[in-house]
Amino acid sequence: MKPYESSRSLWKMAQSGLVFVLLGVLPFLTQGCAPNPTLASPVAPPGAVSAGDGRFARGDVAGALAEWDTFQPATPAETFELALRQSRAFREAGNGRRALQAAETAVSQAESVGDARKRVLAAVELGLAQIAVSRTAGARQTLVGAGSRARELALWNELAQAEAGLGLLDRLESHPERALAHYAEAESLAERANDAVLAASLTVMRLQMTEDKPAARELWTAAAAKVRELPDSARRNFLLLRLARIAQTQLSLGSAQVDPLLRQAEESSARFKDDRLLSYALGYQGSAQETQGRFAEAERLTAQAADAAQRANALESLYLWEWQAARLHQAQQRDDEALAAYRRAVFNLQQVRQDLAPGQFFREKVSPLFFGLSDLLLKKARALSDPKAAEALLREARATLEQFKAAELQDYFQDRCVARFKEKSQGLEQVAAKTAVLYPILLPDRTEILAGFSDGLRQFVVPVGSERVNAEIRDFRHKLEKRTTFQYLKPAKQLHEWLMAPLLEELQRRGVDTLVIVPDGALRTIPFAALHDGKQYLVERFAVATTPGLSLTDPQPLPREHLEVLLNGLTEAVQDFPALPNVEQELSAIQAGQGGTVLKNDQFRLGAVGQAMENNPYRIIHIASHGQFDQDPKKTFLLTYDDKMTMDVLERYIGAGKFRDKPVELLTLSACQTAAGDDRAALGLAGVAIKAGARSALASLWFINDQASSDLVTQFYENLKNPVSKAEALRQAQRKLLNDPRYRHASYWAPFLMIGNWL
Repeated sequence: MKPYESSRSLWKMAQSGLVFVLLGVLPFLTQGCAPNPTLASPVAPPGAVSAGDGRFARGDVAGALAEWDTFQPATPAETFELALRQSRAFREAGNGRRALQAAETAVSQAESVGDARKRVLAAVELGLAQIAVSRTAGARQTLVGAGSRARELALWNELAQAEAGLGLLDRLESHPERALAHYAEAESLAERANDAVLAASLTVMRLQMTEDKPAARELWTAAAAKVRELPDSARRNFLLLRLARIAQTQLSLGSAQVDPLLRQAEESSARFKDDRLLSYALGYQGSAQETQGRFAEAERLTAQAADAAQRANALESLYLWEWQAARLHQAQQRDDEALAAYRRAVFNLQQVRQDLAPGQFFREKVSPLFFGLSDLLLKKARALSDPKAAEALLREARATLEQFKAAELQDYFQDRCVARFKEKSQGLEQVAAKTAVLYPILLPDRTEILAGFSDGLRQFVVPVGSERVNAEIRDFRHKLEKRTTFQYLKPAKQLHEWLMAPLLEELQRRGVDTLVIVPDGALRTIPFAALHDGKQYLVERFAVATTPGLSLTDPQPLPREHLEVLLNGLTEAVQDFPALPNVEQELSAIQAGQGGTVLKNDQFRLGAVGQAMENNPYRIIHIASHGQFDQDPKKTFLLTYDDKMTMDVLERYIGAGKFRDKPVELLTLSACQTAAGDDRAALGLAGVAIKAGARSALASLWFINDQASSDLVTQFYENLKNPVSKAEALRQAQRKLLNDPRYRHASYWAPFLMIGNWL
């Protein structure tokens, strides 16, 4: 099967709301109403090209690509036409890499042809393909240049497409006002060029971004009028469905406005024999019936939607209808049927997961499915009297959330680092007798904690829902960073009561001395070591480590010999960041105890770091410099003397070394930070070891420009000389600071986390 025959269609999957929010306009750009908008010659295109155009106009992207694949161009002009069509189709099929390749071919052939309009068309297509593969900086430069040339040549349609592409970039980069201005300009230009499809799609995009409800409803009415005037086509049906979904989910409009759109899309899709769009028309009608409590009718429509999706091999919509069926079964207390539907939905989603829109929308839109299945499994486990059967369900619930955690981390980094790490790691299934793996699961009506011991899983239930727990987490983190007050102790005690107190008796009975936490969401933003039982901190009883997932941990003991160390750091103020005077002592003390190579200040340049890592088998890499973990991984960096080292660069440096068969055992980042309340930035910190290709990382949740940071990290390395785990070495260092009157406040010692392999 060729790549373009995949069922993963970006513009069709957009109707689920997962992709359309950010990328829904992308497939409409550079297409227009006509199937063949670029040919300047009055001569009809070759048969295979014409047949492909017809299929493309009907929404049959795979069929169009198959037709075009049989055409052999004989001239640069024909090569240009074919490449332009293929790039558009590959974009629509969600294959950004192939789209970019085809767009680059179109650009080179347009230059050969020497046609100014074709050069503009190719440049616009290249910019959109660059967006599809997240090359936003290059895309902006390409589209700005294409727009300037289009304006000079009075090519209003092409200028509209360039403006719309710039609007999409601004939307992706969280500049909504600029995006709306670009969309409005593009809409005006599209109307001037008589491109009704593009104009209507841009109206819908503006509607999607309009937060004021009265204004949005007025715009919805205008958009609906525009769409109804379009010729009957797959693209019109797409916009009808999108308008219906916006009415349902964003504007809370009634069935009088929504039902006619859905029925019209259903009838038209049936005429075109477009089962993929038909599945959405039926599924959204089922969703409306579900909302109104008409379960029997909702089940009928949902089943029909699933059948249509199966006929189209459209897993990107099938998982939605299986999920919808699961909710309907559960609402009617048919838990076994619900469980089967949930499992099918998760399986089908996993087949198309990599095509979902990146960013925070991934968690918002997808996590309820994984947590819904886990919720049901946990409830069924509690109701069983057979311990073995109950544990099997508990393991399935945990494994379900493991799939989500791995997918979320891969979505954050947008590369294969998670898959590569899983291939090399053993995973965390069996644990030592004195170690417990704690898996907190925050659900709407309760909190569950799965505790993994050497002989199996235990389930603990706390009757406090996620909303209350998350509010307490935010309060704890906010107060913890204020050194002038100990107000953080109140939320620290409350969180201890919910998350730790129910387990203490079991932990004590088993003689547990190490806790490995697998946090999720807001729990990633806080240090469990600072939870307090009213008498002492958790770190005074246990060594504490965290990991982003059981399958993302490689628990291997730390080798005690031949540990080459690379020490990097800045003491001077550079690039508008303040000096770090305590780093001088930190690097000197670590080198005195561990040995190693030091790159400091002017020596700590990006190129020098890369060369050092490539040519030496460093097993410990220490970076004492400003670092920032952002919700956007492209804005996550470690400061060097001359530049900013991104996570991609760090990963490349570590992975490109001659000694890559010897993994980095420990990556220490002693001055990094994440913003309070930023769960997604904390996700990046949690996954830093995986991204870098290191077995474990020692890093801080917030920045401490203080002697305390240097003292703690130095003591940690000193403790590693003894036969203790990395988690225990950190615990001892934290306790030493805690017992120092200068550093009693938890903000000095608590932010340091041992991430990943704690042994």
